[in-house]
Amino acid sequence: MNTDRRPIQQKASKLAFLRRLRTGKATKPLLAALAVVMLLGGAVLLGGHAISNAYHEVDVIPPIKTAAASTQTTPKVSQAVLRAATPKAGTGICGTNYSGKKVTVSISQQHFWACDGTNQVYDTAVTTGAYTISGDATPTGTWHIYNKVTDTHLTGPGYDDFVQYWMPFYSDYGFHDASWQTFPFGSSQYATDGSHGCVHLPTPAMAWFYNWAAVGTTVSIVS
Repeated sequence: MNTDRRPIQQKASKLAFLRRLRTGKATKPLLAALAVVMLLGGAVLLGGHAISNAYHEVDVIPPIKTAAASTQTTPKVSQAVLRAATPKAGTGICGTNYSGKKVTVSISQQHFWACDGTNQVYDTAVTTGAYTISGDATPTGTWHIYNKVTDTHLTGPGYDDFVQYWMPFYSDYGFHDASWQTFPFGSSQYATDGSHGCVHLPTPAMAWFYNWAAVGTTVSIVS
């Protein structure tokens, strides 16, 4: 009969080991082995505890952090920076504009401003109508852009001008580029050598305006 005697031998070895501990006859190797066993046992227990906790926390809703418990602080911003970053409603050309996108042209200043609400988003020098010539003055008033066209010809008595951008706002008056203009935009020379009543913008400015403004954008021409 083939009987496995290992369990009996292992039990006898353990009893012998315990007797040697009680009598103080345990050798250093035995004590070292005991220490290793105790450490390993503790690690297993600790490991089992950690796993048990991790498994248990899956079903537990973590406590909600409140603002009072937070240790983070908000960086302080100087009041001067805050004032500089805040739109100044009620000041400047755009300060009283509460109707969305709007452009204003001043004939006396030969200048154009684009407003998005109370924020000024663009401005440029312009050339308006040669008012000393009968019928060529730029009309003043408030209108709306009613069309947008690119690469077209503007024709009239004695002229046929190609423009890249055309945005009419009233009858045959509108905004367009003017590649043929030889004197500076914003110059007082507009009085005698200006447009036939339209508002000339430099080509880069006209390109920006064409892309920014939609049909229906408010146009205000002031003296």
